[in-house]
Amino acid sequence: SIHSFPTRRSSDLMAPTKPLVAQQVDACFHIAGIPRSSTTMLTGEISPALRAEEWASKRVFFMTPQTLENDLRTGLADPKKIVLLVVDEAHRATGNYSYVKVIEFMRRFTKSFRILALTATPGSSVEAVQEVINGLEISRVEIRTEESIDIQQYVHQRNIDQVILDRKSTRLNSSHQY
Repeated sequence: SIHSFPTRRSSDLMAPTKPLVAQQVDACFHIAGIPRSSTTMLTGEISPALRAEEWASKRVFFMTPQTLENDLRTGLADPKKIVLLVVDEAHRATGNYSYVKVIEFMRRFTKSFRILALTATPGSSVEAVQEVINGLEISRVEIRTEESIDIQQYVHQRNIDQVILDRKSTRLNSSHQY
């Protein structure tokens, strides 16, 4: 639980876009029950002075990785006080993307934090998935499918229309799956 974290420590929930950050905020308030008074949503549009105040007084931060990267580099955020990073859309953690830069920066100052990386689309090849694992320094992977017991209640029936086209004819084959 969020309340079991040490005093004066914080958790960061990062998503690559502002709409996804807003989705995280909504889920935490309405599903996880995190008290609003402990949280803040930080964006680059908020002044550095106000962001510094929020870093000093709040415990849960919703933000893009670019904002966190900037606040770490400018000293507004103390990497030693962050105990959990939640990374949404983790498949973006490749190359020089901000998720990778944030982890690299944090590791220079502390090893005492956890990363929870989430994605529905980890990659199309073993190499692509391994790049994400390396970029976020992931030590344990858990996979859920539509058949997983803890997921089944959230899966809805899908109707799939498959149409196979080739260059010569408009419609070669059509099949339906329900």
